[in-house]
Amino acid sequence: MGSICAGVVSHLFWPVKVKDSLQRQARSVINQTLQYLVTELDKSGTHENRHTQIDSIMATLGMVSEDSSAVSYEGPKGPGRTRAANQLAQKVLSLLALVQIFGRLQRRHAELMTPVLTQLLDRLRDAFGRIAESDDFDYCLEQVKLLRSDLSKYRSNNDSDLPFESHMLNVGAEITSELTVLLRAFRALEERDSTLLNAPSMQTYQDPLAGLIIGIRTTMVFLIGATIWVGTGSSAALMIMILPVIFSIMLARLPLMILKVVLKRLLIGVVVASFVAIFFALNVLSQSSGQLEILLLVLAGPFFIGLLLLADRQTLPYGLGFCIPFSILVSPSRDMSRTFSIDYTLSSAMAIFAGVCILFWVFHLITGPSIQLLVHRIFKTTYQDLLEAQSAS
Repeated sequence: MGSICAGVVSHLFWPVKVKDSLQRQARSVINQTLQYLVTELDKSGTHENRHTQIDSIMATLGMVSEDSSAVSYEGPKGPGRTRAANQLAQKVLSLLALVQIFGRLQRRHAELMTPVLTQLLDRLRDAFGRIAESDDFDYCLEQVKLLRSDLSKYRSNNDSDLPFESHMLNVGAEITSELTVLLRAFRALEERDSTLLNAPSMQTYQDPLAGLIIGIRTTMVFLIGATIWVGTGSSAALMIMILPVIFSIMLARLPLMILKVVLKRLLIGVVVASFVAIFFALNVLSQSSGQLEILLLVLAGPFFIGLLLLADRQTLPYGLGFCIPFSILVSPSRDMSRTFSIDYTLSSAMAIFAGVCILFWVFHLITGPSIQLLVHRIFKTTYQDLLEAQSAS
């Protein structure tokens, strides 16, 4: 019933479409990619600047990939938008790999730079700069077409006898082709493009080691909560056994540095929810005559503020730490005599706070695999996939 009500409200009163968020993220990742193309071809660019831009692109690309699966359920155009998002993500990764060939060539192997390649890089850098500065889609697409035509003429007028030089000219032409498909994929998020959207979905890398550590951590949190519940016999101790397990699964993918900030904000939300529930909501409701209208009026304000916090990524932990404990502590129903008991409500609030604190320290004690180990395993798996693809062909 709650899911049905939430669906009706989200469609009729506060419609939020995944496609709108996906289009904003796609525009952002394209702008970031174009800026990186300029930075990578800039001889005066720093390693820190390039690394920062790559991290930002990969973070936005992760959000695009996550929303691409959800948008497939939004109407008949949903599957097409999913394929467009997959195409866009693949072309962004392809562009990053191709442009790094030129960047590393001019930084680490300057002796291989011929006048033809130097002029090629200058043309690419100037064109990418013009495209990155514009917000007009048609202008950007036209500039890419002109660049592609210009490079085609440049290749035909410079018949090189050097295989390496000829290969780099082909790489430059491939960059313009990938950029054309990238812009068409962005257009397909708004308008259907049946000639383009044949991209397969991206295969997610799944590491059993990471899943095993998450399972051990979640089991540890559950066993600690179960031990406290069995030892005390208090019904409020159930909160230590249930809520931290849910939060542990929800936050399992976050890096430890970000996780510290999220859990601290979660704890602040729990504390605020406890004070609001005890001193405002339950205090007012206990003095009413049990009318539904009074219940709605009392709960409307706190829930409105809490749900607003959920709408922004920065304040989402505050909203999550406020809304869930507030709902549990108030527990609106026909018979609220149990929640009106101050000792039970206070015990539940303390149990929730203690559960999140336990979760905080369990995350510190049982950390995930190191980045070096994960990278090593990813390369090992990639190597195995390449061997299988070679044997299959």
